[in-house]
Amino acid sequence: MKKYLLTLLIINFFSLGCENQKNITDDQVISIVREFFDAFDVNNKNRDESLSKIVTDDFIICELGKFYKLDEFLDFVDPMLSSMISTSWTLSDHIVTIDDEIAHSFHNNSGIFTNVDENGVKTNTHMKWLESALVVNEKGNLKLKYYQSENIYSKIDTIQ
Repeated sequence: MKKYLLTLLIINFFSLGCENQKNITDDQVISIVREFFDAFDVNNKNRDESLSKIVTDDFIICELGKFYKLDEFLDFVDPMLSSMISTSWTLSDHIVTIDDEIAHSFHNNSGIFTNVDENGVKTNTHMKWLESALVVNEKGNLKLKYYQSENIYSKIDTIQ
């Protein structure tokens, strides 16, 4: 009986060591990318706090061919967000690759943004991007280290 239990223990020990375990999952990578856009929702009053939890201290985003640190990017988008009354993003077609403590997502992003100009005219801006995100495991927390966005479609409709 003792030999039997010892044999089972040894088999379990070696089988656990041989198991291919991922420290990061596809779903976690997709979730952190979604959280990034949730932080920019016009109804999120805690944007900066939300972002600080999900981006690294040296986070860089490439938007319209220009590289920004987080604070620079916020300065860039804040004027655009100031007239928005609605934001909606749909992230899809994620291709996720994972290597130990680092992951990459390539995906599509479609957004509809409702604005009101100084004359009260409402418009919907429809946009599509091809995007890429680099996610790292920083002390047990997944964070975005790099984000790249390439606009592939834009259309504005007046709705009022």
